[in-house]
Amino acid sequence: MPLDEDSTDGSRAFATKLEESFALTPMTRDDAANAVRRGNRTGYIVLPKGFGAASERLFYGQSRQVEIGVDPARRAEAAMIEGLLMNTPHPTCRKCSPIRNPRLGWWTRH
Repeated sequence: MPLDEDSTDGSRAFATKLEESFALTPMTRDDAANAVRRGNRTGYIVLPKGFGAASERLFYGQSRQVEIGVDPARRAEAAMIEGLLMNTPHPTCRKCSPIRNPRLGWWTRH
């Protein structure tokens, strides 16, 4: 599971969709950051507070945000993580992609 700091139905549903594309291991933010820093993990994904509420309003207000932490030496893997995130549809939207324009940036890289 990604680090789900929101713990809402929307964030849990999105986390479940992420599990289809990623090999995820539950851990705390600090443990995840340390694992990336040590080279034991390529990156981590955080669904911050407010993610579920933002997921309910797809066309107005603040868009949903996802935080990723990646090893700067692993640029190719970071790009793959971002690509997989972009192709993870909202669980309630059967025919849509979460974002069409990567310049709108719905994730934050750390």
